[in-house]
Amino acid sequence: MHQQLVERTSAWSTPLLDHLCDRDRHLFQYYGQGPAAALPETHIHHAIERHAATRPDTVAAEHLGDTITYGELDRQANRLAAHLADLGVRPGDNVAVFVRRGIPMLVGILAALKAGAAYVPQDVGLA
Repeated sequence: MHQQLVERTSAWSTPLLDHLCDRDRHLFQYYGQGPAAALPETHIHHAIERHAATRPDTVAAEHLGDTITYGELDRQANRLAAHLADLGVRPGDNVAVFVRRGIPMLVGILAALKAGAAYVPQDVGLA
């Protein structure tokens, strides 16, 4: 599949926007462009840390009736990130995340990012 995607996209001789219909191109140009906005953080885990520091008791996520606050999400992710580091995970490594969709998945993703690693979601049905 990857090879097909590479072959198809490398064969395009025109910009991607030229493949849109007139209406969609207009909408993209109207809403998709503008002045660059400075972001307070460049990494999502830094944004979550900032939110956890300023509003720790607000709900960060809800899944099937379970909730977790930003403060608790940050604490759990910090603990897991420290454990990953103890196991030898270093910045630039890949961390496989074998967990079903839910709050534990968020903790695992955030922990991998805090450890400086990339997270690689895995299908738990294959484990």
